[in-house]
Amino acid sequence: MHLGTEFPDIKDISVDNVKLDKKEGYIETVSLCLDLEYTGNFMLSIDAKMKFGKAAYLSIKVKRISGQARLQFSRQPYTHWSFSFYTDPLLELAVESSLPRKTAAVKYHQFDYISHSL
Repeated sequence: MHLGTEFPDIKDISVDNVKLDKKEGYIETVSLCLDLEYTGNFMLSIDAKMKFGKAAYLSIKVKRISGQARLQFSRQPYTHWSFSFYTDPLLELAVESSLPRKTAAVKYHQFDYISHSL
């Protein structure tokens, strides 16, 4: 795993929703709306050993992701946070794979994937 070279660029942030505890007045839940863009090349790679000593490799790199996202902090049912996009984000991936063949030759496949929000 490689966390990339840049921190996400938050272009705009606003408070979407706040829920208060009825007794004490503490914040139970707060939701933030973010206009987010990330171009830091986060990468996740997996090497797998297969039967008969063969190996496989898969690498997924997030070249770019942007869209309107929600970051939520909550105390119920336990203290946690969550992150999601309101709609499908613009997503650009680079995927590289290596899978064994019947002839035991290893071939690398690489392609780029770009998703455009409608």
